[in-house]
Amino acid sequence: MARQLNGGPVRGKVAVMLATAFALSGPFAEAQNSARNISAQIDHEGAKRVVLNLNRGSALRWQKLLRHVSSGQKVWLHIALKLHAGADAGYGEDLNFALAQGLIHNPVEVLKLSDDAFPVEAICSVPLIEPTDQQVKAWKTRALKALEGVKLSRLSDKISACRHLLLASD
Repeated sequence: MARQLNGGPVRGKVAVMLATAFALSGPFAEAQNSARNISAQIDHEGAKRVVLNLNRGSALRWQKLLRHVSSGQKVWLHIALKLHAGADAGYGEDLNFALAQGLIHNPVEVLKLSDDAFPVEAICSVPLIEPTDQQVKAWKTRALKALEGVKLSRLSDKISACRHLLLASD
């Protein structure tokens, strides 16, 4: 038995298992889902196909992408914009929800994206499912505070609209 482990078929199987485990986790898997790779996939395959591929199976890749978008990182916000062209109503709503969450982290870049694809009404909402009144109030406080930090005059109309939407829904 020891002889098989030192060079026989068991060792080969272990090597294949380890290589497969490495490929499915860690930096390699992270690279497969990087913004650069997803952007290239969209350019090559089209937004609709990429949205569908990200949602294949358990949709964990789609959920991970949405978490990236909700972080407000500029690169992921632009991925959301590219994906929007291939999103149906449900996936589009997911993207709106993620951008609304991103508002508190990077209001400048999120508001720059607000247009027909991502209307201010969708972005400046409370992205919580069945929230309590206390959770809604806390979210609005965070969003309004984030908006206060934006000093770009070219975004003043969007900031005003966003503030109005957040305050009007009380």
